[in-house]
Amino acid sequence: MELKQGYKRTGVGVMPEEWECDSIGNLAQITTGSRNTQDRISDGLYPFFVRSQIIERINSFSYDGEAVLTAGDGVGTGKVFHYINGKFDAHQRVYRISNFSNRLSGYFFYLYFSNRFYDRIMQMTAKSSVDSVRRPMIADMLVALPPTRTEQDAIAGAVGDANALIESLERLLAKKRQIKQGMMQELLSGKKRLPGFDGEWEVRALVDLVKFGPRNGYSGRSSEESRGTPTLSLGATTSGALILNAYTVKHLEEIIPPNSDLFLKVGDVLVQRSNTLELVGTTAVFDGPSGVYVYPDLMMRMQFSEDATAHWFWRYANSAAGRRFFVSVAAGSSGSMPKISGEALRKMLIPFPSMPEQTAIATVLSDMEAEIARLEMKLTKVSRIKQGMMQELLTGKIRLVAPKSKIVPFPERNPTAPSSEKTHNPQINEAVLIAILAKGFGSEAFPLGRKRYTKLSYLLHRRFDHRAEGYLKKAAGPYNPATKYKGAEAIAKKNGYIREHKSGAYSGFVAAENIAQAETYFQKWYGEEARQWVEQFHYSKNDELELLATVDMAMEDLRTAGQEVNQAGVRQIIESDPEWKPKLAREIFSDANIARGMERCFQLFS
Repeated sequence: MELKQGYKRTGVGVMPEEWECDSIGNLAQITTGSRNTQDRISDGLYPFFVRSQIIERINSFSYDGEAVLTAGDGVGTGKVFHYINGKFDAHQRVYRISNFSNRLSGYFFYLYFSNRFYDRIMQMTAKSSVDSVRRPMIADMLVALPPTRTEQDAIAGAVGDANALIESLERLLAKKRQIKQGMMQELLSGKKRLPGFDGEWEVRALVDLVKFGPRNGYSGRSSEESRGTPTLSLGATTSGALILNAYTVKHLEEIIPPNSDLFLKVGDVLVQRSNTLELVGTTAVFDGPSGVYVYPDLMMRMQFSEDATAHWFWRYANSAAGRRFFVSVAAGSSGSMPKISGEALRKMLIPFPSMPEQTAIATVLSDMEAEIARLEMKLTKVSRIKQGMMQELLTGKIRLVAPKSKIVPFPERNPTAPSSEKTHNPQINEAVLIAILAKGFGSEAFPLGRKRYTKLSYLLHRRFDHRAEGYLKKAAGPYNPATKYKGAEAIAKKNGYIREHKSGAYSGFVAAENIAQAETYFQKWYGEEARQWVEQFHYSKNDELELLATVDMAMEDLRTAGQEVNQAGVRQIIESDPEWKPKLAREIFSDANIARGMERCFQLFS
């Protein structure tokens, strides 16, 4: 395969010609700690690194400085990595890599080593795991070295920013889950009542609510080669919701007759009758296809007279009160896998509010679950982007510091060039976009401002029209004056798609009475994919949207000029424009953030 110009093949793969390749033994000192696990102090003064991702504490320190640490044996072999710059101590079977050469940034090495070491040691064994690490495994490992600390630090900064975003999302998710759990406990027990509801709740036994069950499933023989009837495993419902994938569904060796009542139907409720004490009784509603899957003997299946009752039971069963009941009735000779009998389950008492109050509670909890799901999706996307970004940056496929090359002037854009592919008036198109964005991103409390919708519309055009026409290089980022001065906003207001709204210090647009008409046009012109795609920016700050739109516009200029798209080139585009140059004084336009913005744009518009 022909090499791209400016790249070479080395012992670590293809990398830029000016990058070097050297072993860790030539770049750093490799030693082990001297402490034992029992030396830890729960509230000690200093970090104590053992063979685990969990960092213990200790009251003494043997080292003070920059180091990368990894487990020398145990289950964390090749999987546990830590970076520190300060006072610490380490277990005797933890490798400490320190005293880095002036050719190597410590944090850059941490990123490279933690991303590559596991693959290296797995290539050195015929087994499926590695029991221990020998010093030569580390010392002889080759590292791809960008030629300057500036480039290494730029890579480290870009990945560090991604890590910071991931950590902030993880903290936010943990907080939202905790809030939801607390709200569930209060609402499902009646301790907290929603506005407009009062009166006593009815308490009913489960046996009076079901029309079928509880009935145990069937656990036949299965293997990886089996091609019989698909059956759920306990993992399919352990989260409290149904998950169907290659890990949670097995195939029996036999074919279950199609008329068997083992086949699950939509709306069936599944209760784990046997599991660990923390999980026994976990409940999920089956929402997969009817008549396809059977369920195992470790689950009980029920059908309720009404769907609403089934969903209320599902929520109550997974609440703190439901958990207490299941733990209290779980019994059996197997201490690690206690069981719940069908008889005990039938006697379970469930408090029931009126149907309107049930609906109101379900709405509140569903909204919270939807927000958590959006955050989980965002975290997954950011994690994948970060992983892809690391692969590109650590191999030099994407450069944050450009190699020396001639700089040529960049052509001016023609912001008003019409599109030959438009089949409807472009201002009506913009009016519809403003309306959809006002519906999705605006509210009575926080109407959608012009600055925000301009950046969102730019990103939508780039993704689904493959270009964004009419946008100028203005101080606030790509700005399209036509939306305000050539009629798009006026059309949207006149047609009743949007209305202007002010709430305290916030002013902008919200959806109006004819928003459904705009949604019909949007569905016809762009489709549901576009609506779902733009939703990923729901929690993005205006500065982040400005970064993405600005960086993408600069990258498009580089492509138009036939230049290599890299961080230095993007920075030059921004610096060369009088309206944009002041951006570089802001933190959001730091070199690391520009690099992060470039990687995000590659993902968004590739």
